Amino acid sequence: MAHTGMPDLAHSAIGTLIETLSPCIVDLGARGGADPELLAIAWASSIYCFEPEQHAADQLARAGDSRWRQFTVIPSAVGGASGIQNLYVPEDMTGASLLRHNPAMIERFDNPSLHAVRTVLPVETCTLDELRSTGRLERVDYLKVDVEGAELDILKAGHTLLRECVALKVECSFLPQRIDQPLVWAVAQFLAEAGFEVMDLQDFHRWRRRNLPAHPYRVRSDMQYSKGQVAQCDLVLLKTAGRLEGPEQAMRLVVLSAALGFFDHARTVLAGNPEWADRDR
Repeated sequence: MAHTGMPDLAHSAIGTLIETLSPCIVDLGARGGADPELLAIAWASSIYCFEPEQHAADQLARAGDSRWRQFTVIPSAVGGASGIQNLYVPEDMTGASLLRHNPAMIERFDNPSLHAVRTVLPVETCTLDELRSTGRLERVDYLKVDVEGAELDILKAGHTLLRECVALKVECSFLPQRIDQPLVWAVAQFLAEAGFEVMDLQDFHRWRRRNLPAHPYRVRSDMQYSKGQVAQCDLVLLKTAGRLEGPEQAMRLVVLSAALGFFDHARTVLAGNPEWADRDR
């Protein structure tokens, strides 16, 4: 079934190409719903949603999403190593992490529901490379990673997948929210060395102490107003044209770049692959 926003795409020449390529999307940290970035091509794509918390995974599976050709929920965790690891869970489950929370964040921003650990759960984790080598995942074209601090560990244990993948969205932090958490510049540098370019920074979160109002007219006090400090954002990255491994991967990059709105990058890739040059008109 074609996505309602693109009713004619499936019946066009580009739609036939997209269906032939059959994009595969992996969403690590899909609590609350799958990543919506690629809904324009969902009708031709498979998506695998990983959510380690069983109740949230069950809710996601029951809700489903018929916009995707194949929608699969996997109730397990992906980590930087395979085996049993601790999942540190605060009151707000969206802050659950494989890394220990940094207590300094509570004193600094007064948000214990996100940073004070309530319970520690043992979870079995698997690396991206193991998931790929054992056939539990198909070839992956787009990978979203939102796992509250363990993003770089997971990416480092996914070399095979990163060679195949052409597009990424990775949540990164500007603050050490967890103990020994790699910050945004470390993640960006690793992915640049892996052959990706940062195309956009999205969904900025800014934090301030909870006892301060967002607007100066809300209260009367010595400190009536404060901007929030940038805390985290999502990096959107695409494969560098010079790191492609053959024309099929080039075409996957063209399709994913266009679906994400980066048409200029798609044209750049086409220009470097003459066998596809007549397809960009």
